[in-house]
Amino acid sequence: MGMGLRRVRAQVDVTYSNSLIESFWAQLKHRWLYLHDLDTTAARKTLIATFVEDHSVLIPRAVLGGRTPDEVFCGREVDLPERLGVARRQARADRVQFNQARASCGGCHGPGLKRGGSRRLSGRGPQCSPNQDPT
Repeated sequence: MGMGLRRVRAQVDVTYSNSLIESFWAQLKHRWLYLHDLDTTAARKTLIATFVEDHSVLIPRAVLGGRTPDEVFCGREVDLPERLGVARRQARADRVQFNQARASCGGCHGPGLKRGGSRRLSGRGPQCSPNQDPT
């Protein structure tokens, strides 16, 4: 192979890669520009400005812990990842409690399953024995 150009696929934490800007341009094209009419320069400028504003201020990023690039840059919402983690754990506990309350025997079999059924939730929660009265 010669000493010509070498294609480098965008990767995370590769210092010689343009992965951040490549990702930004791909999102701009595929999620915004290709979906709108670009018949005038004014329309293009408006669409690009709107996308940049939305990208920076409105759209949270998982890689930033649920924060927007603007929040990270300006140092706002520093504790958001922790608050989201607490809310996620609480929602999970509430969902389990709600589902157990709706189950036919208090938490082991869902509606429509008969006592002693073969369906188990991989060791999660108590399982009714076939002779146990669910009431």
